[in-house]
Amino acid sequence: RQKPLVGLSLVLMFVLAIISYQGSRRIRVDKFLRVGIKNQKSGHFNLAKKNFIKALKLNPNSATAYFNLGTIYLSEKNSKMAKKELDKAVSLNGGKAQYYAYQAYLYFNQMDKREEAVKKMEKAIRLDPKNYQYELAIAYFYKKLGRWEKSKAAFRRVLKLEPNFNNARDELAAIYNKLGETKKAALIIKEKERYADKGKDGIDLSGNGVK
Repeated sequence: RQKPLVGLSLVLMFVLAIISYQGSRRIRVDKFLRVGIKNQKSGHFNLAKKNFIKALKLNPNSATAYFNLGTIYLSEKNSKMAKKELDKAVSLNGGKAQYYAYQAYLYFNQMDKREEAVKKMEKAIRLDPKNYQYELAIAYFYKKLGRWEKSKAAFRRVLKLEPNFNNARDELAAIYNKLGETKKAALIIKEKERYADKGKDGIDLSGNGVK
């Protein structure tokens, strides 16, 4: 009569051992990710890569590890590896705006896939519509593609989200002048006086340590 109880105890011990192992593994993965991101921020990219790879050995589905590897390769201009890692991150977590933004930067600046880059950045904006840096990036994309009306609209959205960003006013004024809308350009330049010395830095998608 006691045998079923003994068997149940063994099963419970086995289950608890598995739970304990999984918990320990998660802690180790988090540690490798944390140290890797710290390495990445301090510019120790090789150490960072080693830690992200260790994290992936324990958890092959870590979108964070793939993403950070991708940003390192992006900063190293290794577009083939950057694409591989960023694409994997997106496949594992398709709801992260930042992942699409970095894909867009890679496609536009290093792979000459500009139409695809625009679509990626549009996706990032849909996921995070209040991020002025994504609007800024797509404004520059449109500018380089000669899509002046779309670029103009995007720079206006940047200023709506971040009124202190005077660089966007400079870009917007330049587009107005290019299109012959000199009065609007003059108004934008005059508007800068209210925001003097309050400008924000531009978008940084260089890959220097991001979660």
